[in-house]
Amino acid sequence: MLSLPVFGHVLSQTQATLTHDAAMWQLELIFDASFAMPEMQEASKAMGSEREWLLQRSDSEFAWLRQEAEHFLRENIVVRANQQTMEWTVAFPDFAHSPPNFPNLPSGQGCYRVQIRGAMPSDAHTPLLLAMTEEEKPEWFIHDPAANRHMTISPGQIVELCRSGETPTGQQLNRSLLWQCLAQGYHHVLPLGLDHVLFVLGLFLMKRSWRALLNQSLAFTLAHSVTLGLASLKVIQAPSQWVEPLIALSIAAIAIENLWLEKRQHARSRLVVIFCFGLVHGLGFSAALADWIMPGQAFLPSLLMTNLGVELAQATILGGAWLLTMGIHQKPSYRWFQRGGSAAIAMMGLYWTVERLL
Repeated sequence: MLSLPVFGHVLSQTQATLTHDAAMWQLELIFDASFAMPEMQEASKAMGSEREWLLQRSDSEFAWLRQEAEHFLRENIVVRANQQTMEWTVAFPDFAHSPPNFPNLPSGQGCYRVQIRGAMPSDAHTPLLLAMTEEEKPEWFIHDPAANRHMTISPGQIVELCRSGETPTGQQLNRSLLWQCLAQGYHHVLPLGLDHVLFVLGLFLMKRSWRALLNQSLAFTLAHSVTLGLASLKVIQAPSQWVEPLIALSIAAIAIENLWLEKRQHARSRLVVIFCFGLVHGLGFSAALADWIMPGQAFLPSLLMTNLGVELAQATILGGAWLLTMGIHQKPSYRWFQRGGSAAIAMMGLYWTVERLL
């Protein structure tokens, strides 16, 4: 499923859209082809886009993708009503075209659509339940556009999909999802976002001042909130093969600047640079977090909660760095610590830049 890294940003959940009426229900999932084809991990380096690489596979490989997807689903989910297991079928709409009409995601990820559908319970007020096994698989993020409802299901959980006789409001589920947006934003940085961690540490190594660090962190968060929001609204899109090298280059640039920029030169000009880098990082975030930004009236709350999670993760990194350097920051050797740390971050950023361009 959607669990492999896309360059520096990880997709940690499966996206699904629910449609239903009095007779039928359907879940359409975005399924990661690398789940069945591990060699796709190298596709982005070889072709620049996993989707383009996927389009060049043979008919037998496409058949394997469909087989693996259906096998996974039947092993890991159960649909129930009235304590009885409901039958469902699987369809693959992308493969009805030649070449297949795979989703064109901003990240370039090689994915295909899988549709699960079945009959609604005969009793109009009987809930249709989706249960997931307890295996370690990514959680599902389910959108029910007709009811303006969002829900998530994690391994070992059960959720109510719908009832044929009524339309659920989903208000409680939306509130729950907002907290999950916060958790997802935090989790995307800690522990998943090593490049983001190094960028924040690069800021810390310039000047150990809470006021300066807070201003820089807020400028960075404001900037990536703008581009993440615009990407979620589909206003802007940028190919990951260009965004990810720019993110790596921004890490190197901040660290290199630490090696020659005097503290007195620090304030406003650096905030402008950080804001510009934040705009780029927001485009990188969109590959993994844009689908957590809910449409309609929930757009701003979900965007704010997701970015609040990112900000809290940044505060955790800065707080940890502050505590770890309490005993040495006033010693003459601390300048060498700053230089050594900045040099290491710069080399890592340059290494990632070259790696992501190749």
